[in-house]
Amino acid sequence: MCFPRQLIYIGSDNLQFAFLQSQFPDLPVIWFGDLPEDFSLENWNRVIVLDAGPRGSDLLIKLKRSNAGIPVILLVGPNDLPLTQISGAFSDGAELMLHKPLPNPAVLVECIRDCCRRLDHWWYVLNHYPSRSEHQDGAVESDVDFNDYEPLVALS
Repeated sequence: MCFPRQLIYIGSDNLQFAFLQSQFPDLPVIWFGDLPEDFSLENWNRVIVLDAGPRGSDLLIKLKRSNAGIPVILLVGPNDLPLTQISGAFSDGAELMLHKPLPNPAVLVECIRDCCRRLDHWWYVLNHYPSRSEHQDGAVESDVDFNDYEPLVALS
């Protein structure tokens, strides 16, 4: 099932929300003050900007445990999280972590665009390369020939 692309902003900063809307006029930007209880995580065709204050780290973990494929960008204020939680944000699955106030909002915009490019790539792969096909005798064969695969980095 193909879901429409969305940019989700979870936070209380209406200026940040207006900035995201101005930078992505063709992308539906949806604002939640907090993560709703009935928030569906089935749609992995979205990018989440999480600006949830002191609860940001906990919400990041909750989102990534529910659907690890959703890119989440964490915005952190000066008094939001202790240093131990901030340093663990990447291991918890954050695509990017930015400190507020944002000195250069172009970094946030480019990260969102990069996440959308990666989502476009996955949709393209899913639509153009079916994962398996069955023969009449019941044997399953992959449509991709992994023998022709060359790693980008030589492993020693």
